[in-house]
Amino acid sequence: MAVGLVSTVAAIATEPPVGWMKLGNNPRAYSVDRDMGVRFRDAWSARLRSITRVSDTEFGTVLQEISAARYRGHRVRFSGQVRARDVSRGAALWLRADGDCRRRVAFENTEGRASKGTEEWKAHAIVLDIPESAIVLAFGVLLSGTGDAWFADLKLEIVGDSVPVTAPVPPAGACIGSTPRSDLPTSPTNLDFFNW
Repeated sequence: MAVGLVSTVAAIATEPPVGWMKLGNNPRAYSVDRDMGVRFRDAWSARLRSITRVSDTEFGTVLQEISAARYRGHRVRFSGQVRARDVSRGAALWLRADGDCRRRVAFENTEGRASKGTEEWKAHAIVLDIPESAIVLAFGVLLSGTGDAWFADLKLEIVGDSVPVTAPVPPAGACIGSTPRSDLPTSPTNLDFFNW
């Protein structure tokens, strides 16, 4: 009994993997850890789980922000594998491009085709055209409501025009903040969750 308690406390205390940050509208209700017993093929997975009672409107996310410079004017695919256990609302991927003053210039998540309930590994993908006005790309994994979700085999890549987009470029959003930092990384890091 004490061993189970110790491992649960350790999982709750785990920080996000190197290069990632944990946010959401109730981030304290979610933990992120590496579950050594769950892999996709030979790839490490990260687990996002609810650790307190939450409603289906609450969510936790683990994300990265990078410079959009090398992706502007290109079609970009963010893809990965998602596994779910007792997920009440959904486990999904998301990708967003922001312009000046954090104005959203492209966005989609896979919540409409999310992994729900208990499901084995399922491929998720988002394909967006990134406008020339993009300054920042933000992308990550998302758990809405309760449950456990595992994410693995993440990739962010430029693809050709033969790959169909999964969402059109929306009208530019409202200005919601200050201009994004100019010192962001130029490419993703630790997509395999190897470094913790």
